[in-house]
Amino acid sequence: LRDLHRHPLLDDPACCALVAPDHPLASRAEIALGELADIPFLFMPRSLNPAFYDRVMSFFTDHGFQPRIERAYDGLQTTWSLARGGEGWCIGFATSLRYPPAGLSAVLVRDLDIPLGIEVLYRRDETRGAVLGVVELIRRAADAVAAACGAEANGSRVRR
Repeated sequence: LRDLHRHPLLDDPACCALVAPDHPLASRAEIALGELADIPFLFMPRSLNPAFYDRVMSFFTDHGFQPRIERAYDGLQTTWSLARGGEGWCIGFATSLRYPPAGLSAVLVRDLDIPLGIEVLYRRDETRGAVLGVVELIRRAADAVAAACGAEANGSRVRR
């Protein structure tokens, strides 16, 4: 990674639970992480994305939370579909509070704040105009997404 330039674009921390709209927690503005302990956590296997999996599970361990994991699921669409059907909850991000996935409700979890976001990576010694132009377009798009999502209001923010 020494040869790559990392440019953070958008902070989008994991901070909410995604549940079915008719789930008892869906009508609440905010919940505590512990209130999710008895509800199945719909999550991926570690093999799908070890770094993300470890980050989430380490956060839970560090905060004394033991999620109820009945099995792992190999796709985001699968977990969302199961959550829509009332089978459990999925982790959501700050942008999900304003724009939850179709058919789901996002509920802020006051003690859930896992720093995550979107970055663009490119070669540190990059000089090609086309590549640098695309990087700049991506940066502008990130600015527009943050503005559309109300970045200050929901906790996510654009990084310059």
